[in-house]
Amino acid sequence: MRNLEMPRPFHCLDANYLKLEGGRSRTGKLLPPKFGILSFLLDSVLSGRVDDAIICPVSTQYDKVIETESYISELLGQPKPKESLRDFLSASSVLSLQLGRVDVRFHEPWSLKKFISQQQKCSSTVPRQVAHSNAKPADARTRLLRTLGYKVLSEINKVSVVMPTALIGTVLLTLRGRGVGKPELVRRVEWLSERVRAQGGRVAHFAGTPTSIVVDRGLEVLGQSLVSRVEGLPEETFYAVDRFVIPQIME
Repeated sequence: MRNLEMPRPFHCLDANYLKLEGGRSRTGKLLPPKFGILSFLLDSVLSGRVDDAIICPVSTQYDKVIETESYISELLGQPKPKESLRDFLSASSVLSLQLGRVDVRFHEPWSLKKFISQQQKCSSTVPRQVAHSNAKPADARTRLLRTLGYKVLSEINKVSVVMPTALIGTVLLTLRGRGVGKPELVRRVEWLSERVRAQGGRVAHFAGTPTSIVVDRGLEVLGQSLVSRVEGLPEETFYAVDRFVIPQIME
């Protein structure tokens, strides 16, 4: 990202990646938008320094997040540990972990200049008795900025998908401590996938892979520390080891 103090922080033909949430959500729910960088972008177009900016909302989701243990500690009230050079140098150990797949989805790009024009037109059609007569230009800009931020988040949400591990985890967490056989687990994952789609949601593509194989891969990613197998039964039976941790590792 360019230096935010420079007179022209955004230029034509530049591609700028903005983390609108300020960080990655570990629960799969979108975080409230951070308006700092977005404010620079909006001002660049409003002032005419940049003719237009094309915005493309992007959703990035994971089968399993890396910082499971540290995030659980944070939820229990422990302070977030500070990042250090030692942690950075030891990050190569992450490559040996089974973290599954990453799903990246792109919303249809749109023009910021056109968005501003539409919002200004809508504001001009508000009846005078409804509009605030003492509204300041700064207030109008703030409303425009907030509308922009939440529009981007809404479109990120529209293209987001439910990951296989989330489907498996949801099924296991609805069993109230009981185990589930492999065939029944596959059936429930298929049923849940159809219910998500029926409600207008999206499920990660399996690329024609049988659901049984998708479930096997998902169980492998979750690992035995989260999903254990009941021994001594005629069919493979699984249950959630820690019902508190599983929701935190799924995006």
